[in-house]
Amino acid sequence: MKMKIAAVYLAAAFVLSSCARNDGEETESVTVSLTVETSAVTEEPVVTEDVFLADYTEQTTTETTAEETEIAVIFGKEYFSTDWRVILDADITTEITEEDLNGINTLRDFHDGSLGFYVINCKGHDLSFLSDLDSFGAMSFYGIEDGDLSFITTLNCVRTVHLNDLILDPEALAEQINKTDIDSISITAKNFCSLDMDALIRLMPQCDITYTAPSGTPDFENNRFYFYEAPTEGFLVRSAPYVAHSSTKKLDEEMSDTVAFYFDNRTDKDVTVQKAELYLDKGDIKVPVAFADGETFLETDITVESEQTAEFKITADMLDYSTLEDGIYTAVLYYGEETAETSLYICKEMCSDPDFLDEEQSEVFSKAKEYIFGNFFSFNMTEEYASEHTPEEFAETFTDALEYNYALKLVNEYYTDENGALKAYSADRAGNLTHMGYCYEPVYLSDSEAVFKKIITCCDYYENPYFVWFEEVNYHMVKTENGWRMDRFNTW
Repeated sequence: MKMKIAAVYLAAAFVLSSCARNDGEETESVTVSLTVETSAVTEEPVVTEDVFLADYTEQTTTETTAEETEIAVIFGKEYFSTDWRVILDADITTEITEEDLNGINTLRDFHDGSLGFYVINCKGHDLSFLSDLDSFGAMSFYGIEDGDLSFITTLNCVRTVHLNDLILDPEALAEQINKTDIDSISITAKNFCSLDMDALIRLMPQCDITYTAPSGTPDFENNRFYFYEAPTEGFLVRSAPYVAHSSTKKLDEEMSDTVAFYFDNRTDKDVTVQKAELYLDKGDIKVPVAFADGETFLETDITVESEQTAEFKITADMLDYSTLEDGIYTAVLYYGEETAETSLYICKEMCSDPDFLDEEQSEVFSKAKEYIFGNFFSFNMTEEYASEHTPEEFAETFTDALEYNYALKLVNEYYTDENGALKAYSADRAGNLTHMGYCYEPVYLSDSEAVFKKIITCCDYYENPYFVWFEEVNYHMVKTENGWRMDRFNTW
């Protein structure tokens, strides 16, 4: 009997680069993707800033068109009217000159104050010279890995940071962030782990946090061996990996409630997949899952001939899916002399809103979501209303769901002019087309506060529907004298 799933498309992906065996010989790499499809549609739009710099060298190599106008010279490079971000290469630049500052100000003025600032190749460099910049509210950093993070405390006026390619140590990062006025941070971690998000939320309660696994699409080349799990209706796989969508015919076909493995051998040798294992992750402990025969491994013994494909289904007589508890699992596949693994979260049904909140909290959350997406996702402030009301009065209209100071912060961020008065504003924020679905998980619940997170699954299904990456964002609800109120609703 199939279980009814209330969610969108769910998927997982893991990419192993070339690795070395004990004898030192380089072996083939393998891409592992896990994908689950269900039929509902995501209702809530999800937006984040574009914090990914897919190719940060592209700007330095593009040719200038006739329509472009040179605006400034910054860090020895010409910037034109079409350049909306400044890129500093830490391998090359070790100081900021007066000419650089003048060029930055000129380019920013040309774009009416809107200008991105990206620092690339950060690892191994002292970035404290960035303290000479005092006019950027947000900065993005690439290639940090496990480098020194103390430069964060020298960033003047910065309230938002984007840290990419980071090898995350939550305690080390929080130690630096908590010395600053930064209240919004996005992290792309090479060592992405869902439990680290819980730690970040506890260690940096003042911050809006977006925590992301590495994004992108692997190059599907010859001379590699690929493994996919076919879409399944029976269960959701929603955590590291989480959710994904595909418009390809293969994923649109009718699916069974069994897990089906697909193998694509693009090498010049036959590859044998010997067995599969499944583990329930409980903190530092991994508990092996027993299959129907009582063994903690499942013999697959599938040989995929060179340049051929094959499939293997884990049917209900091999694994009783209904006995699996909700939680994070690790799947391990053995092929040849290699293994490939990925993490997944198995749950039996999912709601569009948090299902762990009580009735009052759920009502407040739903109303807060309506306010956020109706007023701070789509903007519509008329001249008449702006001229007759104050920011404080506008913020007060949301206080049956949002905590007053939080509502006022949002109003001041989006609806006030340089003098602090309301301004007419009509616009819509663009959605992120890679965001395919979401679910919620509690982090900490008590009589006075509710801390939880949204798990978002991303997939560039036009490029590769099998490869997904994941984001987590944090939420906070507090008990006030007037009842429960949201004081963090992190959508971006």
